[in-house]
Amino acid sequence: MDRGIPLNWCQIRLIRVNGRKEANCRALMEDGGGGGRGGTGRNSSTKTAAKRTLDFVCVVALPLSVVPMSPLSSLSCLWLLLGFFFLLALPSLALGLRQQSVGAKGRLFCGTQPAQNVLVKLYDKDTGLDPDDQLDSARTDASGNFKVQGDERETTNIDPELRIYHHCNKGLNPCPRKWIITVPDKYIHSGKAPPKKYFELGNINLEVEVEGESFDCIH
Repeated sequence: MDRGIPLNWCQIRLIRVNGRKEANCRALMEDGGGGGRGGTGRNSSTKTAAKRTLDFVCVVALPLSVVPMSPLSSLSCLWLLLGFFFLLALPSLALGLRQQSVGAKGRLFCGTQPAQNVLVKLYDKDTGLDPDDQLDSARTDASGNFKVQGDERETTNIDPELRIYHHCNKGLNPCPRKWIITVPDKYIHSGKAPPKKYFELGNINLEVEVEGESFDCIH
């Protein structure tokens, strides 16, 4: 290969000829028939093999000293290659996702009176940059009863939690009190909602101060 030929990463192809890999830029840059080293023989078969390959594949197997590439082209090539392998991995990731369901129910009181219209949300808590997923929300009825349920696809077990927003015994703070109650793993079931078994909270007096509770005006 003539190292003086100006190349860019779009003109490089990785081709297979007679069971081995070979970079042949000239053969791919020329149309069939004439020019370069001729349109017959080895170059002709090289062009035919190249046309049957992907539209482009970055030459990462060859030393950069053999195929001159600018730093920007090398970076573009790397990102393209990473994207190519990500697309190949998508089917495997999809097969690893499991449908999981969870649910909870209970009855809320403020002292001896049923707590009406209390907002209860069911979340799948995520980590890192992935935001938490809201699975369901409901408000208590006139008797203080609530029931929430939902399902989610994850590769690992979901981390469900209840978030209860109420004004019982909140003092002078204008924002509602926020409780977070973790749902035990044994109430996570396979398949879509409704789940096979609900997390039963029973009767709960919202006057109680829960460790880690906060006030939340935006929810």
